[in-house]
Amino acid sequence: MTRLKRNQIELIAVCLFATIVLYTLFVRSLGMADNGDFGRLMAEIHLSYPSHVADQHKFFGYFLQSYPYEHNKAYWGEEKETYLSTQLVFLKIASVLNKLFISESYFYVPALGMIHAVLLTAAILLLLLAAKTESIPQRIGYACLIILLFSDTAYITFLNSLYSEASLYISYFFLLAASLYCLRQNNPSPISMVLFTLAAFLFMFAKVQNCFAGVLIGLFFATFLFRTRPSWKKGLVVFLSVSLLAGSLLLYISHPKGLNDVTTYDSFFYGILKDSPHPDKDMAFFDIDPSYRALAGTTYYMDKNVDIRSDKFRADVYDRISHMKIVHYYVLHPQRLLQKLDAAAVQANVVREPAIGNYTRASLMPEQSKSELFTAWSRLKPMLLPDRFAGIMVYFILYSILLALIFFTSKERSTKYVMGWFFVLGLIALASFGITVVAEGENDLIKHLFGFHIVWDSTLLIFIYCLIRITVHWTQVLRLKRTAAAGQ
Repeated sequence: MTRLKRNQIELIAVCLFATIVLYTLFVRSLGMADNGDFGRLMAEIHLSYPSHVADQHKFFGYFLQSYPYEHNKAYWGEEKETYLSTQLVFLKIASVLNKLFISESYFYVPALGMIHAVLLTAAILLLLLAAKTESIPQRIGYACLIILLFSDTAYITFLNSLYSEASLYISYFFLLAASLYCLRQNNPSPISMVLFTLAAFLFMFAKVQNCFAGVLIGLFFATFLFRTRPSWKKGLVVFLSVSLLAGSLLLYISHPKGLNDVTTYDSFFYGILKDSPHPDKDMAFFDIDPSYRALAGTTYYMDKNVDIRSDKFRADVYDRISHMKIVHYYVLHPQRLLQKLDAAAVQANVVREPAIGNYTRASLMPEQSKSELFTAWSRLKPMLLPDRFAGIMVYFILYSILLALIFFTSKERSTKYVMGWFFVLGLIALASFGITVVAEGENDLIKHLFGFHIVWDSTLLIFIYCLIRITVHWTQVLRLKRTAAAGQ
């Protein structure tokens, strides 16, 4: 009972959060329509599209709540490729439970939504407890901000879908909770380090774009060598750090070839060549036949007169382009990179994909309609935050200065590590932003920047926390000086 009283603010907050989530997903039956991405995971549990739904209504317009089980052919060509994703774990668990308790003929998406909702609520509770401070007003304020930002319908509706953004969302909050639980210990326990690593793996494998985030986390984890003892614990640190780095490499090299073709095409034709002042020179840089110039400004899924799945196109284009070569291009052409980063920044504060609907057909709402329920933050965000890459960098610099002030003025080693971790989160957000631009071009940026959105939003909470902490610290210092002066 005493523990419940100590944590009653966090428990009330998480109950309110859960109420909003459950109401959004299961009372209002809001979710996300398929934009064509579901097929990759549908193939993993043998789902097909409902036969009674017309082709024009399968995508974008309406949230479909059920899909029939059917041993369909692989999404990427005739041979099924391995698709590593945290979402696949959640999906297979949901499929087993669905067959046991709901239907062996149809997969009910809200069954997956319920698993997502339970996991997210648990992650939010753990985060609130791990981040708890002694100040009751601060605890109430942080809890209210977490509810405002992260129960927004723009985020929550992903839970009622097959999109991997759902697992990315959930795993990120488990990562935040596990990291704070670990870092706030002066000498982290083995169990806390293992939990931190497991949460990092869940986050990393949620999206292939997170492979670089895994590298950053692995390198940060290596710094634990300076704060752990005895020697066997240092060995555990080395093992966990190397595991994270190896996992990042595995995630990168296991990228399905079919999915790699899509990102390669978009990053070149809808990235580098889109709005290029010198398309011929750009194509010559990659040794691409100028006859393909007509594809500039097109995405992989647009209708076109060229068979982009042919062996000839593979030899002419895919075999000549790699993501590393695209990075090399942008290094040599920084002005073009800044142009692309600015184009992405315009949409960096727009959380809701305008082409994807939230309602079921039974709602009788028009196709692609989006709910305005609990959308205060997604409507407020574009008005408050910068829409230029320069503005994003200015914010990051101010954010880093606040972290540095606390890092260098604090005498507690655990606080220094927490500030270092918060800096890594900022780097992860920027890396997610940059990788999305390089790997996807300008295609579907709002959805592809989802990882950037959630990490960037969390840095806003950290920014507020740092401001409050610095203000309280210097207020106390000035008060002590006045007291000392008055005593003299």
